Amino acid sequence: MAETVYENLREFLDSMPVRFPKTKSGIEIAILKKIFQPEEAEMAVKITLLPETAEEFAQRNGLDPGPT
Repeated sequence: MAETVYENLREFLDSMPVRFPKTKSGIEIAILKKIFQPEEAEMAVKITLLPETAEEFAQRNGLDPGPT
C-alpha cells in the first residue's frame, strides 16, 4: 500500500511542469518517503493547480473539513 502511494505521488509530480521522472534505481521513491508521510502523499495527489479553500478541498475529495 505505502509503495503505491509514493508511486502515485511520483506520477502526479511527473505530470507537473517541473517533472519528477521515474529512475532505474528508484531513488525518487526514497526521496518522497523522506519528505512525505504516506497520508501526506495520499493528500498531495488530490491537490489542484487552482486555488481553493480547505472546505472546498474537503468537499471535492469527500473529506471532513474539520472544525470551522
